Amino acid sequence: MSEAVAHIVIGDSAGGSLRKALGEAGQDAEVIVIRDDLSIGPIDPPDAKLRIAWVRQELSFPQEECRWLAKATAFWDSALSASGRRVIWVVRRAAHEYAGFLELLWRLGDEPCEVIDLTDLNMVWRDGTRSSILSMGELHHNRIRENAFWDRATPLAPTARARYREMWRKLRAENAPFRVVADQDLVSAPISFFDELLLSCTGTDWQKTARVIGDAIGKYEGRVGDLVLLGRVRTLVAAGALEARGDLSAMRSSKLRLPPKGG
Repeated sequence: MSEAVAHIVIGDSAGGSLRKALGEAGQDAEVIVIRDDLSIGPIDPPDAKLRIAWVRQELSFPQEECRWLAKATAFWDSALSASGRRVIWVVRRAAHEYAGFLELLWRLGDEPCEVIDLTDLNMVWRDGTRSSILSMGELHHNRIRENAFWDRATPLAPTARARYREMWRKLRAENAPFRVVADQDLVSAPISFFDELLLSCTGTDWQKTARVIGDAIGKYEGRVGDLVLLGRVRTLVAAGALEARGDLSAMRSSKLRLPPKGG
């Protein structure tokens, strides 16, 4: 009888694709999805309620968008109680995946695990271009199945585990508003980290808020959620660095511009 396998991924999209790929390949394995974004908000202690209060206050997240945080404890409990082989999937270009990966290693302590690290994976896309993926969520289930990425699972070396744990220990101590990827490390960032990016995507003519945020997401060499950027847009508007027209909650109908010079 083969040993049970629990594949652990961070994010709904990644989990859905992996489940479908494993099912189509006839792989009998559990998929545990961690729906907790530890790249934003306080992480020491890693209390979901504290993070909900933080995103509500600092980024004006709607209450309905906090449901994933409200259930975070159950996701972690499932990952930690899994029997058999634990296989953790990660793309360290995505801050939310990197942060979830580091927190999981922190909670596992010295318990064994295997890792499928797709950070350096280069994919050929439909238009013929080749590039690295930014997140597990970008991988279609067909790509996962056709390439049998689950065969890449390797035990995490003690030296790598020690390095990752030290990185997370430092990040926990800093307890910064954001964590972002820099030179393949996860580092702390201030609450204003995305402000210059947003300002660079805004002109003196009125543009839809969704366009500004979409341009910022496309320009950023990483992964950031639209609600995070919208929260910072609200702050920039309140500070007079941006002007807004309409209800900012309606990103497709509200508009933004830089204040007229001398105005």
